[in-house]
Amino acid sequence: MKYLERFCHAILILSYNFCIFAKKDGSTIYYVNHSSYGGYMKFLFTSRHFKAHDSLKEYAEQEAEKISKLYDGVIKCEVILSYEKVTNSVKIAEFVINTNNHHTFTARGQSEDFKVSIEGASDKIISQVKKYKEKLKTNHNTKITDSLKFGT
Repeated sequence: MKYLERFCHAILILSYNFCIFAKKDGSTIYYVNHSSYGGYMKFLFTSRHFKAHDSLKEYAEQEAEKISKLYDGVIKCEVILSYEKVTNSVKIAEFVINTNNHHTFTARGQSEDFKVSIEGASDKIISQVKKYKEKLKTNHNTKITDSLKFGT
């Protein structure tokens, strides 16, 4: 905790399952507890070249929680919001998910609204995670059946 106090000026523990760390540069890092995994998912939110509204942060956090409920091996979720031009621009949302077995998922969504972009990127990540979980299940099941065939 002393290490975190050097870099953070405010540490707020809201409940047993959730705490917030506010860094000195003004950005906020959320740590959300996994009930099924027993570890913490680190949630990072970055808005490039603008200050994001709190509703966008909350919406991105809700989408990240959907992913963490789907796969309990998520260690870190990073959401990056940006835009191309100042006026009439395309809003971009990017998700980067790191898991406990050193696998990284990335997805990018683009639209005229940040919430739609966040939802699009989240849907892409969810489909990637589902496909990865299915791959893990099939590989694990073939190893078990192979070991049963050979009697090992």
